[in-house]
Amino acid sequence: MQTENLFELTYILLDKKSVTAKEMAAHFGVSQRTIYRWVDALNLAGVPVFTSKGRGGGIFLSDKYALDKTVFTDEEKKELLAGIQAVNSLSGVPSTQSAVSKLRALIGNIPEVNVKDKSNWIQIDFEPWSSKGTEVQELFLKLKNAIFAEQQVSFDYYSMHGESEGRCVQPWKLLFKNQAWYLYGWCNQKKEERYFKLSRMRNLALLAKPVTHFYKDQPHLEQLHQDAPPFKLLDIVLEVSAQALPALLDEFKVDSVTDAPGGKKRITLKMPDIPWFEYTLLGYADEVTVLEPPDLRARLKTRIARMCQNYSD
Repeated sequence: MQTENLFELTYILLDKKSVTAKEMAAHFGVSQRTIYRWVDALNLAGVPVFTSKGRGGGIFLSDKYALDKTVFTDEEKKELLAGIQAVNSLSGVPSTQSAVSKLRALIGNIPEVNVKDKSNWIQIDFEPWSSKGTEVQELFLKLKNAIFAEQQVSFDYYSMHGESEGRCVQPWKLLFKNQAWYLYGWCNQKKEERYFKLSRMRNLALLAKPVTHFYKDQPHLEQLHQDAPPFKLLDIVLEVSAQALPALLDEFKVDSVTDAPGGKKRITLKMPDIPWFEYTLLGYADEVTVLEPPDLRARLKTRIARMCQNYSD
């Protein structure tokens, strides 16, 4: 956070040329002594900031100082701005208030027509194909605001066992993995780091409690868990119809695809040994057959028999 504050202080001085320690203390919510420590830190970093006392005094930035605009080539500047504009929809903030206008001021003017030519190379839209898409975006933005404000959140969460439980979480980051958004943070109830799938959250609320546990180490994403220990991976072999193959390729990381008798395909993949995967396979009905492992095949046969009983007259 101090690095971000130092950059923001420099940006304010570039814009206003001079400020008072009292103004900056109120702006950042810190003491005036802290502001003067930041000034010393900027000087050590080579930023020519100086102070003067008395009437008309304050904190000043040398008129000759400017951020180096030659770090990026013109082409790199265009690509950088185009990339930010392309993903600007994630911020939920109008472009006039976004980092685009600030970055443009820092690195210099670029012909607008050239930037626009490259700004549509990618589009990111994490809303589902449903009428509840706006709810997903609202949830994302609330969590983003909580992370930036270092503010705790509460919500009702459905575990992998279908049980709903109230949680209070100190949010650290939002993670997109395997076609889903997750919140990563410190769970006050479990007293450890946890991942929470956004689609399983209900009744999200921002609390008037500051974050007290802070993110330290990069998590091992392959061991991502949500209220459960890491699961063993199964080596799975499926025989699938040509019609089901595209959907399976979209949903899973398939290791290999080979031809099978009758115009079918044989695919191999690795998946955790969890009930969710069994439910997913059953959703493909007779378009997918499990060949290996035998234990998974047996469990699916049992589930299919129970399904038949549910529909028997």
